[in-house]
Amino acid sequence: MQSEHTESVTETHKVEASAVANPVEQAFEVLADSLEGLISSTGRYPTASEVRLEMKRRTYGGFDPKGMGYKRFRDFLEDAQSHGVVKLDPSRAGDIAVFPSHVYSATIDHAPSIRRDVWKAFVDWTPDRLRFFDLTSDRALSIPSRPAPLEPKNFQDVRVRRATHPEEFIDITPIDVQQQIAWMREWSSKIPDPQVQVLLQASLDADKPVKAFNAILRGLPENFSAGWKREFQEDVRQKIINWQSSDPRASKIAIYRKEQEDAPKPNAEVSIMNPEARPKIQVKSNQVLTNSVQGIFAERILMTTERPSSNVSQLAVLRSRLHSAIDRMPLEEIRKISIPVGYLFED
Repeated sequence: MQSEHTESVTETHKVEASAVANPVEQAFEVLADSLEGLISSTGRYPTASEVRLEMKRRTYGGFDPKGMGYKRFRDFLEDAQSHGVVKLDPSRAGDIAVFPSHVYSATIDHAPSIRRDVWKAFVDWTPDRLRFFDLTSDRALSIPSRPAPLEPKNFQDVRVRRATHPEEFIDITPIDVQQQIAWMREWSSKIPDPQVQVLLQASLDADKPVKAFNAILRGLPENFSAGWKREFQEDVRQKIINWQSSDPRASKIAIYRKEQEDAPKPNAEVSIMNPEARPKIQVKSNQVLTNSVQGIFAERILMTTERPSSNVSQLAVLRSRLHSAIDRMPLEEIRKISIPVGYLFED
């Protein structure tokens, strides 16, 4: 009995001591614990709204950013980031994603951007092209493999110079579509959210995997597309660095974009996998994803849960998961959902 009384007194002293501790430091501890708990229970990185609700739950409603001098919860999170408690995804608008500082710190840093002409020479999928770097003009060029009658004079001039002065050119082998799809598959396999991982992996089994993959990304929170863009840029950058180091003549080529260089403009000739020059294309989901692919998605989502025993229960599971997802979405993302208007007026 004496031992139990001593433990009770000790615990009471701890609570009293924490009550007089710095409330901001306490809130940072609750934030770190809440973030860890959410990641452990959901298998993904949570949004700011989810973190705030969890902090409220853990403090019995006592967590109040305004009471600690913050105008908004976002201000509290930014202060926590400045103290190394968390990392926030700066590329995502609306309800931002929150990451543990030790997990996300490596992906938040941005390497210098590759200059446009070099980038395009490596990632443009246009077939039957010759790609090379012209040391004389200091430009990466791409011209048709076979000459044609009445082709532009600059094409003719380049062909003649390549034949007479090959030392002035360094060939470029582009990153083909299969390599880029392999990168998609590898990146999506590392996503901690199992449902998102299932969707993206299934999209790569579609007839047009790149379109399907990008269609799925456009429907996900922006931290996913930003994460893929960073990964893809780094993969391409490494390929270009390897190319540069493979030929002594390329060592002096400035492969990075100058600060004053204008942002790239959309170009229909550039691969849609090019995050630096991809045109914004609005495509309805049924134009990109065939019924069979949609069936794969539904089947694989169900595989992440307990297997239902009938088509009716399968539909119930999918409806339940949709409702749950909508309940967690911020207003900005709910407004993006396309629903036939008739369903809004049916009883």
